[in-house]
Amino acid sequence: MGLSSLLYNIGVGAYHLGIKIAAPFNAKAQLWVKGRKDWQDNLRAALTGKPLVWVHCASLGEYEQGKPVIEAIERQFLEKQILVSFYSPSGYEVVKNREPNRTIIYLPADSADNAKRFLQLANPTLAIFIKYEFWYHYLQQLKHHKVPTLLVSGIFRPSQPFFKQWGGLHREMLTCFSHFFVQDLASSQLLSGLGFRNITISGDTRFDRVVAIQSSPKKLPIIEQFKADYPIFIAGSTWPADERIVLQYLDALLTNGWKVIIAPHELNQDHIKQLLKALGDKATTYSSAEQGKTVLVVDNVGLLANMYQYAELVYIGGGFGKGIHNILEAAANGLPVLFGPNYQKFTEARELIALGAAFSVGSYNDLALSGGIMYADEDAYAKAAQAAHQYVKSKQGATTKVMQWILQIGL
Repeated sequence: MGLSSLLYNIGVGAYHLGIKIAAPFNAKAQLWVKGRKDWQDNLRAALTGKPLVWVHCASLGEYEQGKPVIEAIERQFLEKQILVSFYSPSGYEVVKNREPNRTIIYLPADSADNAKRFLQLANPTLAIFIKYEFWYHYLQQLKHHKVPTLLVSGIFRPSQPFFKQWGGLHREMLTCFSHFFVQDLASSQLLSGLGFRNITISGDTRFDRVVAIQSSPKKLPIIEQFKADYPIFIAGSTWPADERIVLQYLDALLTNGWKVIIAPHELNQDHIKQLLKALGDKATTYSSAEQGKTVLVVDNVGLLANMYQYAELVYIGGGFGKGIHNILEAAANGLPVLFGPNYQKFTEARELIALGAAFSVGSYNDLALSGGIMYADEDAYAKAAQAAHQYVKSKQGATTKVMQWILQIGL
């Protein structure tokens, strides 16, 4: 074993040990540990004997990103079993009961023994990793077993370990992929600089996903009743830093005849209670849906993508932290999008801003200015809405490119 792989094993092992130590005190860590208990028996029981396609997603966002490819494989290869693995509880716990036709599991911790046993049991005919998460031992086993392995909607940046002098182990992981489907030219150039040629600039399958949702949205009677004839402002996937400026902006919206929906990123009950306390008697929750309220706090998961059909203006959270959450679902509905200042690593955010379809806000004053223009100037609003819709529409097609490759190799 080389020094790099030894350090990798020590690092991964220490991280997993930390999760186990935290489990008695942290709900997410507890789910992470519990979900991987007896994983071999659980996987063995879930296998149907059909040829299997394995799709790995870090969390819920990557699952939604990969869903167009999963659905295309299901349509094309009716005899296949689809096995979807998650690393994060926030993905697994949402999806496990929502997709009865797919086998949903936690990915066992990345060790040589776990990876070897997992590949022996699952025996996939194809493996697909969505966007990122590179697990050394699993990739080595896929390569050893000559399993075609794809990275779909991949995106690479110079700051990643692959492109550092010390990143030899990570570059070794890249040699395990049969083909890279990347989002943009910059990612392709970075991989090419390492000598890879098995690259297709496919774009991002998220565009295919959000267009599919927008084309056939699920009706939400509670939201329809709440909306009535009022324009709706949605603050989606918000964190406390986002909510502070949204709450400041609330009076201006309500005074101008709007209603407001706030959908926090994490549905912690204590946080929901704090929001309701701050909002006072003007607010209700989605699960209660009291009549006569002007603010609705969403306390259910999986609703946000289908809520945008009822909105006129949207703020997406995360931009005061590590980065913004999914803005494409809103843009696909032809909605101008507002978000915080930390958006630079998101290509779609930069491009939508350039088109005048999105606006970065760093404070309440910024939000009041940009939001005010959008609901007060009909021409400006119409141009922004049209630009958002056309942008998403023009970016479709990544799934088709992935499926062309899969059909060529056959399964």
